[in-house]
Amino acid sequence: IIPMPQQEIGESTVLLDEKGQLVKRGWARAPLFLYDRALIRSPQRRILESDRYLAFSDRFALLFEVFDGGYLGEISVTVANFSEKSSETDSFRVPFSFGSLALPESSETGSIKIRQKHINLDFAAMDKGSRLIKFDIPALGHRRGLRGALVFTPPEEAESIVTVAQWRRDKRAFRYSRRSPWYAVEGMVRFG
Repeated sequence: IIPMPQQEIGESTVLLDEKGQLVKRGWARAPLFLYDRALIRSPQRRILESDRYLAFSDRFALLFEVFDGGYLGEISVTVANFSEKSSETDSFRVPFSFGSLALPESSETGSIKIRQKHINLDFAAMDKGSRLIKFDIPALGHRRGLRGALVFTPPEEAESIVTVAQWRRDKRAFRYSRRSPWYAVEGMVRFG
């Protein structure tokens, strides 16, 4: 990756031009880059997209991730118990996913729904940047199962760190990411 310029982007801009090249590189405090998957000039097998959420307390942590890596997609859920120093993870692979996991182009709108034999997982966008995550994984943790719903709510005037960087050898290759810390999380989780 070419070193990212210390340029703060302060207004909404398209991410890619009609040739599939980055319009601007830099960082922003909110998702101001308008991502359009159709403008990417690389084959579908080279597009990597993911969405990840982590909720934790002083005793437990839950990690949910949906990853579409072209040739291989993966849905994973981890439960960590800090007091027992143990964790349980289940990963469900989707061969040749090529965008079939339907990750949204915007991290503020759009939802993800995974319905498979061993997992039901929804990441649903709500008003004011909140996310509702519902999950039902009957076989997680030696068949104890994990079920629940969590609402992730950003604080007033929440900021993210959004970065856009170009790869050194290919002007059409880039990394676009958003990190949003400090959500308040409430809901119900049943493990076992």
